[in-house]
Amino acid sequence: GTTTTVVGGISYVGCTTTQINTAGSAVAQARAYSENGKGYLNGGTVGAPIFVMASDDVRGAHERARALGGHIHAAPYEWSFVDPQGVKKEMRACSLFDLDGYFYEVNETLTPSRS
Repeated sequence: GTTTTVVGGISYVGCTTTQINTAGSAVAQARAYSENGKGYLNGGTVGAPIFVMASDDVRGAHERARALGGHIHAAPYEWSFVDPQGVKKEMRACSLFDLDGYFYEVNETLTPSRS
């Protein structure tokens, strides 16, 4: 069977310790970023958006962002999950802040397979 590990209220299915630690660190930082964003909301303005995007080439997106001066939060890493229909999806992702300070998570679906 597939191992499920729960850390910080998030279930990681079939992930290595390295993947869990990498994703957990990114989640913790995103949560902190979101907490900081509440100051905007409390001030009567809209908080900073977080963009989640699909790509056919996460590695290329990472390289272009780095070359253009974006702040890389997490270099490309691979992870997987099982969707509600039982299809295991292999993913590659990276996250970054653009030159205007907006946070982006870029995801690429690799090869889906039946679990």
